[in-house]
Parts: sequence; structure tokens; C-alpha cells
Amino acid sequence: MDKKQSIIIAVVLLVVILITGGFLWNKKKAEAPAKTTAEKTNVVEEVNTRVDISPEEVVNKIKNKEKFVLLDVRTQKEYQKSHIIGAILFPLQALSEQSLIDFDLGNKKAEFIVYCKSGVRSARAYKLLSGWGYTNLKNMTGGIDGFVKAMGTSTSEFLVFPDNLK
Repeated sequence: MDKKQSIIIAVVLLVVILITGGFLWNKKKAEAPAKTTAEKTNVVEEVNTRVDISPEEVVNKIKNKEKFVLLDVRTQKEYQKSHIIGAILFPLQALSEQSLIDFDLGNKKAEFIVYCKSGVRSARAYKLLSGWGYTNLKNMTGGIDGFVKAMGTSTSEFLVFPDNLK
């Protein structure tokens, strides 16, 4: 048998193996039970289990001196412009399970309220925290923009403006 015939035989064997493997793979997938409607619904419910809290509810917690962690996940520049009294700056891009532990925020049963500018980054932070096992989470609806809008003229009572202190 010459070299050319050996290569042809090797290619034919490879094609047969690939076709057979693909057939067996598809057969296994076909035999796997399809997800029921209830199972699909559970997946959707898991995604939609975020707990929101209104800016007014956050103000009431502050006024009542309730114990909770208020996590601002905006950038340092945004935080320096203004932030809610008592908020801890933890930019979303710096958020990790280990970094929270390093900053003594590892109590996964403590109440955490997260906010950002409008609610998009805090929703991401909520998802991360939830994935790391934090169980008492709330996302402030509308972010700090919603907070300012909801509080109207009494906003300055609950916001810090560090840039204005210079």
C-alpha cells in the first residue's frame, strides 16, 4: 500500500468516526427528556426574583436608623459628585466576593441595598451578590436619579455633596 492509499483510508476512517459520533451525540440529546413547562417557568421565576425597594422606603430605613448596608456601585467620580448618607462606595467593576470579605462585608445574611445612577448597574450587582450567596438583598428602584426625583426638595437632607465641600 502506498502513501496516497494510506492517507485516503485514514480520511475515510476519520469521516466514518465523525459521522458515527455525531449520530450517537444527537441520539443522546433526543433521548434526554424535554423540559416541562413548569421547569421552564421555574427558570424564569429564578431570574425574576430580584427584590426592589423604593427610594422612600430607603429614606424610612435611614430615618428609623435601621441596620443595613447601602452599597453605591457607581464610579468614584459619581460618588464624589453626590451620594446617599451612609452609602459605601463599591464600584461595580471592583465588586467581587473576596473584595467584599476584605472590606468586612462578608456577612451574607445582612441586609444589603444596592443602588447606582439609574438601576442598571445595581441590577447587575444584585445578580452578582445573589450568585455569591447573599440572601437579604434589595435593589433601589431608579437609582440615585430616582431617589432625587422621589425626594424632591428634601433631597439635601439625605445626600452628601463632597465636591461642594471643597
